[in-house]
Amino acid sequence: MISFIILNYNTPDFTATCVDSIEQHYGCIEHEIIVVDNNSSAANFKQLTSLVGDRTIIVRSHVNAGFGLGNMMGAQQAAGEYLCFLNSDVVLVEDCVTPLIAYLKEHSEVGVITAQQWRTNGQEAFSFRHKMGIRRDLLGDDIFEWLCPKKYPKRSNLSRTQPFVVSEINGSFMLFPTDVFWQIGGFDTNIFLYHEEYDIGRRIELYGLS
Repeated sequence: MISFIILNYNTPDFTATCVDSIEQHYGCIEHEIIVVDNNSSAANFKQLTSLVGDRTIIVRSHVNAGFGLGNMMGAQQAAGEYLCFLNSDVVLVEDCVTPLIAYLKEHSEVGVITAQQWRTNGQEAFSFRHKMGIRRDLLGDDIFEWLCPKKYPKRSNLSRTQPFVVSEINGSFMLFPTDVFWQIGGFDTNIFLYHEEYDIGRRIELYGLS
């Protein structure tokens, strides 16, 4: 079973569209949807409750717990063999999770995976970043691609057809085997927002996975 975990903060319309896209592509596949509400306003939360159904539950936080803790609240409720964390504004336009899970089953050395992402205007969205540090903060990701192209793949190259290893994938779509997620300790609940992706990617690397 796949557990989809969506973090919501005053975005009930986005979240509803995200949930609808999951049901559209995974209606015949065993799954559950866990929406974690990060202390939205009363009106927004009331609107969100309309999503509750046979396969969708809502976990209500009485404080804005941030990205890490909010997603951990959802993960604690999950029963799936795989955890798919989605931002509320993500819309699935095809079944991209099934092939990703198939890849994870064949490659036990992989701890987390994502799909190529696109913006609503049809332009590509960079789905990964390179090593965090002062060079990236000052010069951006392109400096790594220029200095060491064999080690750091171009983020703008969308012609690839095979998975490849990167330092950090976008937190808007992260798919983990559940056992790996808990073995590495899940998201750091001390990080409220930003850099959670690099942190968990680094811990996956230290655990001997990619």
